Amino acid sequence: MDTDTDRKPDWSQLNVQIDPDERDGSTNPVVGKVAKDGSFTLEVPAGSYHVVVTSNSNLEGWSDFIVKEVLLNGKDVGDSGFSLVGGMTSLEIVASGQGSTIEGNVVDEDGKPVPDVPVVCIPDASRRKRRDIYQQVQTDRQGHFALRGLNPGEYQVFPLQDDAEDVTDPDFVRAHEAIGQSVKLGRGERKAVVLKLAAEASLNCSCLIVYNRGFW
Repeated sequence: MDTDTDRKPDWSQLNVQIDPDERDGSTNPVVGKVAKDGSFTLEVPAGSYHVVVTSNSNLEGWSDFIVKEVLLNGKDVGDSGFSLVGGMTSLEIVASGQGSTIEGNVVDEDGKPVPDVPVVCIPDASRRKRRDIYQQVQTDRQGHFALRGLNPGEYQVFPLQDDAEDVTDPDFVRAHEAIGQSVKLGRGERKAVVLKLAAEASLNCSCLIVYNRGFW
């Protein structure tokens, strides 16, 4: 692993996950720890994959980090993913501390803040197989939320109206994407939004998981 800044994080706090595009029960993610020098070695079966980087640490410093590039033979395959057919493959993962942020408030139909409800962020259609850039967070007591550590690009953001085991599930995305507010982010950009929660939905919302928040 490498970074686009002079800052040299403790890479040993990170895990690299080679995430299969199709999870059919026979192919599971392959996870390995990163060494202090940023190197990692994994044995991965043939298939199509995306890279996910997670952190062993809850330190605030990782919240704004993103996977900027995943280089395979000099080509960035972070968004597109890549295929493995066997043999040795070298990947270079470039991290950046300039993740973007969407923050704001969830309000009810009367404009009052709604505390303790989930807010989901899903990427545009071209990046839906990249599970590391989905997020789910919970509003605080004032109805405020912050989605940090986002890659540049377009997202749909909405309060969660139904329980969901996996916010990256294609069926869940199709059922909810039309209700989202579209937000386009540049690198390191911060944007504010106000999301309205329908009265009937406010009785049914419950927080599930934080799927990703920077390198969580």
